[in-house]
Amino acid sequence: MTFEKGDQVYYCYGNRSNRYLLINYGFCFADNRYESVEISLKLDVDTTDPFIPEMCYLGSSFQDDTLLKCRLKKDQLNENVLAYFRATLNQNFFKTEAVHALTGRDVTLTRPKNLYYERFVFKFYQALIEFLTSVESNKTSLE
Repeated sequence: MTFEKGDQVYYCYGNRSNRYLLINYGFCFADNRYESVEISLKLDVDTTDPFIPEMCYLGSSFQDDTLLKCRLKKDQLNENVLAYFRATLNQNFFKTEAVHALTGRDVTLTRPKNLYYERFVFKFYQALIEFLTSVESNKTSLE
């Protein structure tokens, strides 16, 4: 594509989060639809009594094989987070005989297969979002 002198040129920054735009270009958008939050989930978490704040690592970032980095966007589900919950919550969900009688133990860890277990997984996904929202609002109120 060629441009003549005096032509207006448009530049597309792409589908970028405010963090990326601010670091690389020095500006950001209010209500950026591509905004996301990066979190790390602990892979060595105790699954006998899962607790969302203990599953998340909110410290400064560093390379660690016991952390799963995930990027959450406000308009879509993160498949890695769902797979993480399906894998880590498996033992906890099948503790009772009643649940075992309803569902059997045939659960695929990477994709939905059992409606009861999937509801259980999504309750934890919702709890994660609520936890991160409360952490963010606490950070904002402290500033």
